[in-house]
Amino acid sequence: DTPEGYTVDDYGCGVDFDGPTVSEIVVTPTEVDVTNGEVEITGRVTVSDQTGVNLNSLPNVTVWEQTDTGGTMRTGSWTIVSGDKFEVILESTFTFNQNSKPGNWSFFSGGFTDLNGYRSTQGSHTSPFTVINN
Repeated sequence: DTPEGYTVDDYGCGVDFDGPTVSEIVVTPTEVDVTNGEVEITGRVTVSDQTGVNLNSLPNVTVWEQTDTGGTMRTGSWTIVSGDKFEVILESTFTFNQNSKPGNWSFFSGGFTDLNGYRSTQGSHTSPFTVINN
């Protein structure tokens, strides 16, 4: 049987037409209390693809407070924690301090691309977290 998203060409070779599979971005902690000083948050995601994730072209990571996108936006990058091009675990870390705006924030990543040039199906991936500053 031919796996879903995988076709066989006229020569019996498999061809992958689907982009990578991306897990939900898990942000820890989800409640960031900067009242008494700096707090570091980490976003973690697992990306897999049968022909390989393009590790040389990972998307940027962005965080922002949802009511003040322009004034709070910060950009970072993914770091490979473990795995290989077929299944990789990635992390990105941001530090928040007492000057960070309290409220509901988003942790965002653009879509991931496989070695055939196909993008992850959702196009982008977002996870919420909250900043508290009393």
